[in-house]
Amino acid sequence: IQAENGARPTTGLCVMTALLERCQPRSIYMTGFSFARTGMMHYYPWVKFDHQIHDLNRELRYFAKRYRPDLVKCDEHIRTKIESVMKHTN
Repeated sequence: IQAENGARPTTGLCVMTALLERCQPRSIYMTGFSFARTGMMHYYPWVKFDHQIHDLNRELRYFAKRYRPDLVKCDEHIRTKIESVMKHTN
C-alpha cells in the first residue's frame, strides 16, 4: 500500500484494503472514516503523533480506486467524498 499510495497508510486504510482484497466478505459497512485531519485522529491524544507520515488525500484516492458500491456500503459523509473523487478522476 505504501509504495502505491506514496505515504504511510493509516491502519484504517490497511484494514479496508485487507478486507476487500483478501477476506472476500459478502458486504462491508464503512463508517467513522473522515479522510481529513481532525483533533481526534489518534486514540491516545496525550501521545505526540506525527500526522505528516500519512497523506489522507492520497488515501482517499487510493481507496476510491478500489471502492465497490456493490460490496461496500458507507455512511453519507464517506460516500460523498468517495463519489466526488471518482467523478474527478474518471
